[in-house]
Amino acid sequence: MILSISGKTLKRALDFFDKIIGRAQEKRYILLGGPKDIFLLGSDGLITAQLTLKEGLSLPYTYCLPLDLLRVFLKDLSKGEVKIEIGPSLRLSRQRDILELTNIQQTSSFLSKIKRERSIPLNLSSFCRILDLASVISEEGDKIIVFSNANTLGAIGENANFFVCAFMPFSGKQTQLLSLPYTSTRRLVKALKVIAEKVASFYLDSQDIIISVPRLKIWVQLFPENEKNLNLFRSLIKTKTLSQFKLELKDLKNHLSRLSRLERQLNSLGILTFKKDVCTFKLSAKEGNYTLTLPINTSLQKEISFKCRFSVLNSLCQRLKGKELKISLLPTGCLIKYRNFLGLIRKEDPFPKIY
Repeated sequence: MILSISGKTLKRALDFFDKIIGRAQEKRYILLGGPKDIFLLGSDGLITAQLTLKEGLSLPYTYCLPLDLLRVFLKDLSKGEVKIEIGPSLRLSRQRDILELTNIQQTSSFLSKIKRERSIPLNLSSFCRILDLASVISEEGDKIIVFSNANTLGAIGENANFFVCAFMPFSGKQTQLLSLPYTSTRRLVKALKVIAEKVASFYLDSQDIIISVPRLKIWVQLFPENEKNLNLFRSLIKTKTLSQFKLELKDLKNHLSRLSRLERQLNSLGILTFKKDVCTFKLSAKEGNYTLTLPINTSLQKEISFKCRFSVLNSLCQRLKGKELKISLLPTGCLIKYRNFLGLIRKEDPFPKIY
């Protein structure tokens, strides 16, 4: 059998699987197969993506192919077709080049599990955005909470100083609380960003998420979490504030970019202090100190200070678009509000970690 596939299409497919699988493994593989439609399939163990290449054709076996070798082979291809000759070996030809894979593994045909019940339409870019905002403050080893509750779909992330939650309208009725490791979350964000479709078919239950667009299905395995982990999110919405004010977002982004660079050079944890008419961002280290002062208007009678990683705050704010941020000072911390986003810089750690 000989398959003829657009080189541009195949390159995009391999780049997509590069994002899904990540780069932690020394040898990375994808599967080529299909008992009904011919597909490519790749997985990092928790996220599995299946991309249909040819409909109405089938293969007797599923072939295990080296992803990185295929990406190098197609790297400089700007146009034209790639022919794949399938037999005891796999022979790929493009223009004047031929790559023959002789040491390929064959297994019985495999098709990833796809659920279709109770699927609903979902804005894909909004879902990608909430995952991005929730996970940007975290690091390897952390978990990201994904939840649906009261017509809301959201994601929660935290570290020692920050708690963040991003959310969007959702037509699902059931309450679900699940988690996904940080590393897989970031891989999913990168993969979703390259999908052209705006709306996906979305399925969520107590074990997994299914995201489906024409010719592509993504299955994400999740882990159950206790519903009590939503308590902090709910309490932030209801907590009475000590004072409220606004900061112009564009200027804040510019200042935070500089603070982030200085923080790396000084290797210092920042201090954010609010007074009645100013807020100060201060970095202190052996090499020196740096202080930035911004005017504000609050009802505070005494100053409140928070430890803060300005680089993390910068990563968050750079992802927000608009004119201004709403800042609420709470007994427990500094709450940043922007549309469907909440970010809490903790004054101390009165709450246990949510995981």
